[in-house]
Amino acid sequence: MKLHSLVAGLRSEETANKTLRELVSDCGPVVDRRTVAAGLGMMASAALLGPAAAASSESEAALIEGAKKEGQLSIIHGIPQGVMQAFGKEFNRKYPFISVEIERQQGLAVYQKFNAETRGGANLRDVVVIADVGAMTKMVADKMMMNYVAPNDADYPAKFKIPGYAYVIYLTEIVVAVNSALVSEKEGAVLRDWKGILDPRWKGHIGTTYPSGGSSYGPLYMFLHGFPDKFGVPFLQAVAAQKPQIFASTATALERLTSGEIQVLFTHWESHLLPRWKKGAPVRWYAPKPTPSYGNTYQGIAAKAPNPNAAKLWMDWILSDDGATAVNKIYASKSTLSTHKDQRDLPKASWYMPITDTYTPDREGWIKNHDADVKQWTKIFNYTPGRRR
Repeated sequence: MKLHSLVAGLRSEETANKTLRELVSDCGPVVDRRTVAAGLGMMASAALLGPAAAASSESEAALIEGAKKEGQLSIIHGIPQGVMQAFGKEFNRKYPFISVEIERQQGLAVYQKFNAETRGGANLRDVVVIADVGAMTKMVADKMMMNYVAPNDADYPAKFKIPGYAYVIYLTEIVVAVNSALVSEKEGAVLRDWKGILDPRWKGHIGTTYPSGGSSYGPLYMFLHGFPDKFGVPFLQAVAAQKPQIFASTATALERLTSGEIQVLFTHWESHLLPRWKKGAPVRWYAPKPTPSYGNTYQGIAAKAPNPNAAKLWMDWILSDDGATAVNKIYASKSTLSTHKDQRDLPKASWYMPITDTYTPDREGWIKNHDADVKQWTKIFNYTPGRRR
């Protein structure tokens, strides 16, 4: 079945929904999420799922009344646990009568667990937060996510939502980090350019992360598809020749940087580095131009959420100006809310490079090319997926 040719012919929500059902049915009981998602991504971005497919949220008073009766909220997510716990505390400042239960899973384990639970009839989750557009798009297609439009939906650009179902609340912006105790500002200056990573001084002192996750794949997509003539495979081969240590986890990679096991981390995201720098960790970073800047972590309400009112209150809050401020203050990330003024306290230092020249990967291209790109990367870097460091 040629998914893309089918998708290209869609012209209405009714046709889209019919075709989605056929695609999932034709794939059998066990579906490859990226095969189906390759076609679904274009549907979502074209708004074939319908920006007005569901009514906007009920009045806050009605939601509060319902949420008081529910009394709890369950969230499954893949972002740092401390960050989500802090979000929960801020949410409770406004809605103290809701007990927030938070469970973290690593990467695509969010999808795997939620999918297994839902298909097994155990509807345990209210809100799903996952750093993978393909997985979220598939959950929407499989009718696992609730059709819900936030009150301020219009303030979120199309590239930061799957219309009527899921939203991205913050940007991931990719930089190159160094251990500031081991790398001087003069030495690190070459990393203001992407090709600075090829300087012979870094050979054997670089760390990088297996690019299968949302935050790690963005720069790979840019190198291969955004600027293939400038970077492409030759650039990646040259990086591999620098003999980098490869980590399965971004968290582990950052730990190795701050401990001094590696001098340079190629690549990481600014919002993960900023809080550590403020606490005195030996980190400094550079934002080569263009800087990958994109939304890859989506959140939405489970279709059969046991606490739908509390879930809607959560979505309305996290997508509000107060929620955007929490994103700035807690996760040190730039909010995707178009009407929000960034309140982050960014470094005022000679080495700091404000992110001004950005590159945003194409969402449909991301879904379509992810698996092939990661497979090509593993060959170039001679890496076996599943290897842990």
